[in-house]
Amino acid sequence: AIKGGLLKYIKGKGSEKVNLEYNLPLLVANSGYERNTGLMVERFKESLESSAYMKNLLVYISKITEEVEKALRERNLKLAGVLLTANHLALSRFGVSSDRLDEIVGFCISSGAFGAKLTGAGGGGAVIALSEEEKLKVLSETLNARGIRSFLVRKSEEGVRCWKE
Repeated sequence: AIKGGLLKYIKGKGSEKVNLEYNLPLLVANSGYERNTGLMVERFKESLESSAYMKNLLVYISKITEEVEKALRERNLKLAGVLLTANHLALSRFGVSSDRLDEIVGFCISSGAFGAKLTGAGGGGAVIALSEEEKLKVLSETLNARGIRSFLVRKSEEGVRCWKE
């Protein structure tokens, strides 16, 4: 994250740091598809305004996010992975996923990841997957061999730095 560490976003408050006492093993897979963030935000808003069901689904997504944080704090990566996937499925109902993102999420899970979800605004962009580091290394090699650029990431407490010469 730009501020360093792991961040969560809270509507109306902005981002807040989540302190974990360990290095969270994550893989990022680039779908290779560009996205239009404005279009995805608009699609999300339209879905939200379309029915009470979608408003309730947003509450569900918020609850999932809370439970993911709790599972991560307890180092329960398997539960956190299942919850990440549930979050992805809920976001798909809002129309912000794509066939390509769904394909990558499914491939990650069928290849042994504990869970995976779209990241960012959706529509293209990337997927994050959670598992044990060794499994993610193998998954990354497999994805790369299939033409899906992927890499493991490590948490940095520093965040983005800028140097002037």
